[in-house]
Amino acid sequence: MEESKSIQEPQTREVAPAAAEAPAEAPATAETPAASPAPAPAPAPDSEAEFDRLIHGPYREQFARAAGALLRRQARAQSQYYAYRRLQDQAADLARTVPGFTLPTAMADPNFAALIRAGADVAVAHRAAFPQAAETRPPENGLGPGGPCVHREDPSRWSETERAEIRRRALRGERVIL
Repeated sequence: MEESKSIQEPQTREVAPAAAEAPAEAPATAETPAASPAPAPAPAPDSEAEFDRLIHGPYREQFARAAGALLRRQARAQSQYYAYRRLQDQAADLARTVPGFTLPTAMADPNFAALIRAGADVAVAHRAAFPQAAETRPPENGLGPGGPCVHREDPSRWSETERAEIRRRALRGERVIL
């Protein structure tokens, strides 16, 4: 056997000027519980002066704690917002130089996410967490098959006109490096 529960909304009644005009209440049955009188609402402050009296009087410490907590929460939210915007801007800059970079996929990597939480820039965290995706560097000197220095011709193999040109430059006062 199922009992149906009904939720009654609080009823407000206006004071009737005469008893004859008062509405008749239905008797309580098993299906509908008797209506209980609505509790009297707490007196609301009538004015701003009443509010000031309360927050500067008996509720001063509670109000100060609540206001301080609210200001701290607001400052934390603002700080988080600006950190998020900075992170989004850095990610957009990196996405222009690294093809296929997206912040959500990079944050899925635990190393990258740990670096970001530690305060590293997005580009630095990306280079550290994904070294294979970093820009290619130019080869170092001495790694190729040739030597790192430029080879000049041997002066003993110069022609007579090349030697004459070097002599003229030296006579004019130019410093000639062989």
